[in-house]
Amino acid sequence: MLLDVNAIGRKLRRTNVELVVDTRSENCRDRSNRVVNLCDDNRYDDDDDDDSPTVSEAAESPSNYVIYLSKTGERLKNMKEVAKHVASLKTDVVLCGEVHTNAASHDAELHLLMALQQTSSSLKNPLALSLEMFETDVQSVVDAYIAGLATELDLMRDARPWPTYFQSYHALVSFCKRHRMRVIAANAPRRIVSYIGRHGAASFATRVANARADGIGTMLTPTPWPYAPVSEQLRDKLVEALDGAYGNSTEEVKGTTATTKSPDGGDGDDSPSCPYIGFSEQDARRNAMFDAQALWDASMAHAIANAANDGHVVMHVTGKFHCEQRLGICERLPEPLTKCVVVCVPWQHGGLMEASTFKELELDKLGDIVVLTEYKDDDDDDVSDPHKA
Repeated sequence: MLLDVNAIGRKLRRTNVELVVDTRSENCRDRSNRVVNLCDDNRYDDDDDDDSPTVSEAAESPSNYVIYLSKTGERLKNMKEVAKHVASLKTDVVLCGEVHTNAASHDAELHLLMALQQTSSSLKNPLALSLEMFETDVQSVVDAYIAGLATELDLMRDARPWPTYFQSYHALVSFCKRHRMRVIAANAPRRIVSYIGRHGAASFATRVANARADGIGTMLTPTPWPYAPVSEQLRDKLVEALDGAYGNSTEEVKGTTATTKSPDGGDGDDSPSCPYIGFSEQDARRNAMFDAQALWDASMAHAIANAANDGHVVMHVTGKFHCEQRLGICERLPEPLTKCVVVCVPWQHGGLMEASTFKELELDKLGDIVVLTEYKDDDDDDVSDPHKA
């Protein structure tokens, strides 16, 4: 039976759904310009000074999140215990799902990366970090930055990081640079996801075939191509999530043209906006949206599997919708790879609870490790999140 995430959401924050909108709006253009304007900022590290984070008391005794082992409902003290658990299972891939605007989730992810690096001698292979927040076609830029062959300003100009890079992901990348750790740009290129989300994978394939027949382009398709559609279970979950986000009936979500409402209760003209993917709220209601979701998951799974098969233990950071309940990316990783799913869930009612309560709320169904993170009212006010207003 499909886990009712929206029901859990009465006590959890609204489910983090990867729904995005139209780059043609003024709001999107304004937010896109912020990335360009950031390149004039003096915060960039253009030399080799080491300002990467180090292990702190917060990592030893975190105050803004609580960790639970789903199998037993047992509370774990810190991410060191999670890292030991990962090592004991000979894990190949750690999928870490977040709500992009939740600051405590980012603290938890950094502490997990630090803990895994500290226990690297116990891991089956060297550690690598994979990120949804960089696209596959900028891998060479990311590599150059980690290798010290490009400055941080080069990274910002050429690698198109998310607008929240500095407050949310800079610490992760800096830690990897300090420890000479591989960073994988895992997401599908925005332009391809945008087209497929609006027109569908079949239309994209036709256009690529026509272009190649005309001698135009040899690198037009994403990797992998072609890719499998979303599973029935994930499709059902997406429909439920769309129902919750836009107030549509199931039939409306599946492709009719009835009027929709934004997550904030306004009409479609006030819908959230995204400078990177390029869907409108209307686009999100079409069946092509399922093709786009499949591409996101397939691209990230492909990049992760390549790194794992190349001899790395991979920690992948992504929106939790891509991995919770072991759906999405998890479904697409080859079976021989062992996976551990860590899901960060913003929680408004305090993190401490009995194991029986943890099970009763079905939080154990979300992942192998569930991290209940501190939720603040201003988490939703971060307008730089690439998947929501």
